[in-house]
Amino acid sequence: MDDSNPDLPRFAAEYAEKEIDLFDLLGVDALASKKDIHRSWRKRTLNLHPDKAKANFDASKWELFERAREVLSDPNARAIYESSMKSKLLRKQERDAMDQERKKFADELEAAENAHRVKQQAQDQQDRETLQKERERLAEAQRMRDEERKRQAEAEQTMDDLAEAKRRIKERKEEKARKKQAKESMKASGQPKGPANGVVLVPGDYVVEIGTTTKQYWELVCDKLRAVQAVKNINQEDAGSDQSRKAELQVQELRRQIAEAETKYRQEVTAPRADESIHASINHQIDDFFVRIGFDPQTRIACDSFAASVSRGRECIPAQHQGYCSYTVFLSARHILQFRPVQFMLDMQVCREAREIYGALVPTTSYMGTVDAQELGGPTIREALHVYLQDVIPGISLEALRHMPYFSSKHRRNLIGDLADVFATGFHHGKLPRSAAKGGQIEFSRGIVGRSLAGRLSLLQALSGPESKYVEQVRQQAEVIESKMPWCFTHGDLVPANIMVNPDTGHLTGLIDWAEGEWLPLGTSLYGLEEVLGQVSSDGKTFEYYEDHLYLRARFWNRFTVLAASSPPVFQPRSFMEHVRTGRTLGILLWRGIAFDDGKIDRVVSEDRDELEIFKLRLFLGAPTPPDFNWRHRAWLSCIWLLRFVFHRPPSAKGKAVEAKVAKDNVTKVEIKYGGKSVDD
Repeated sequence: MDDSNPDLPRFAAEYAEKEIDLFDLLGVDALASKKDIHRSWRKRTLNLHPDKAKANFDASKWELFERAREVLSDPNARAIYESSMKSKLLRKQERDAMDQERKKFADELEAAENAHRVKQQAQDQQDRETLQKERERLAEAQRMRDEERKRQAEAEQTMDDLAEAKRRIKERKEEKARKKQAKESMKASGQPKGPANGVVLVPGDYVVEIGTTTKQYWELVCDKLRAVQAVKNINQEDAGSDQSRKAELQVQELRRQIAEAETKYRQEVTAPRADESIHASINHQIDDFFVRIGFDPQTRIACDSFAASVSRGRECIPAQHQGYCSYTVFLSARHILQFRPVQFMLDMQVCREAREIYGALVPTTSYMGTVDAQELGGPTIREALHVYLQDVIPGISLEALRHMPYFSSKHRRNLIGDLADVFATGFHHGKLPRSAAKGGQIEFSRGIVGRSLAGRLSLLQALSGPESKYVEQVRQQAEVIESKMPWCFTHGDLVPANIMVNPDTGHLTGLIDWAEGEWLPLGTSLYGLEEVLGQVSSDGKTFEYYEDHLYLRARFWNRFTVLAASSPPVFQPRSFMEHVRTGRTLGILLWRGIAFDDGKIDRVVSEDRDELEIFKLRLFLGAPTPPDFNWRHRAWLSCIWLLRFVFHRPPSAKGKAVEAKVAKDNVTKVEIKYGGKSVDD
């Protein structure tokens, strides 16, 4: 018997309330000792035991005898039982002594008390069950979060393994190419004629230093070709072996010089430069940042001291490409530290939401504290800069990749496909405004832009050029935007400098700088797609689309339509693409129609002050919009959508959307018309 059973007092009170005579049940009197009670219980329950009764075993009766023994054997429970029974008997005697009217009143009062007690007991039981269910729900939610984290870790490890495997395959191919070139260089003499050339694509005007002289790469190649022809001429003329040997040595020397030039060029374009000019450029960027926000450049010393304290003595290196809104230093190969003024602070809730929705594409961010700053020509400002610790996103920015000589259409194709995954993931986590939300959906918190859409649309009415008709179209859809369109968690500054990519493949590795991230209408951030489809001209005054931008658009919309659809695209309502087009126009107007001016969003762009921005605004608004697919195209996409669910599960709730390989690489031959041209994707 468990004397510490906390339920025994409750059982004692319940039995007394139900007027169950436990002494009579066990066949003992009220003065029986604990030993007598146990002995009587053994006799009374001999035939009730499961081993004895077998098929006739009565569980409820057995439980009643067990409880009777436990209650009468426990001093506290027995005292409660006896006290309750005495009170019950006294009340019964008093009631019997009452006249008829008072007895009726007492019975009604007791019945009401009993009903209230039963109701309270039922409510307590319901509360206990509700609490238990909530505990189970929380445990299940924690289990699902743990499984999701484990799945993401496995996916990241798989991606790392895949990248490593690709790197090894690439090295083997290069080695095989070098061996093949060396083998082909073996001529009749059977001797190698120098290292392999042409493994690296070098610009013809690349300058090569040879001793005290310099030559351009194309001149070296011409010298080698002339030397090779000279060897052939000597062999045909049957000249002496010494002359032939000298000509072959000349060919080998030129091959060696070309190979060294190629190796040097590859190192220059793939490895970071650390010469004085780049250091000067970085320092200039950093000084400009502090002056731009009103601080003395000497504030950098305080920032570097803070970084040194965090890194515990390890060298902290300023990032080669500094952002407009922060000063960034590398603590290690895996972590960076960012110093931001108050006007460009990061919202930690925004960072958490972005990480939950887009997974490893968003760096983990931690708030580290503040740093005092020296005002330009003024006093020290307390806690002027806020410090954040972030994970390093692998790869380089798209802005940097564009200046690499090997940037090609292949890089753009891979990046466009990954961006379609990102937009589809954002759509799957979208939420409806409160007026259109169904029961049970959690209301989202609107950010700076989301709360001021009406005011910004009013400001945009000041645009007087051809873009004014687009402003009017969006204003007519204002009610639809505010109440019917889904809102998605959006990166507020989707430009090439904030898009991190793999320099070898162009695949997306992450999105950085979520300072302006917030919930916005579906399609608002599609202005960022236009930024990826071209780049600013060399004079910095215009923006030019790539030659393959029509194909890239078709690839994006095919993939996005398949990934975003919750049912086969052939059944998807046409209002979906209408909402996307409306959101796209709204985003272009907000981001390219209103001047930034260091955060002062109080005027529209003008031709005399914002030449590039006004050019982008008109170019993006006039670019091909998301298409209305015909029935044949929608049927093709529906086939791809179905194959996706045969080979892969839908996009994860916290990771990047994943499409079946068959839908990504093979089954994509459909036709889209953009600007009167047919584009096969």
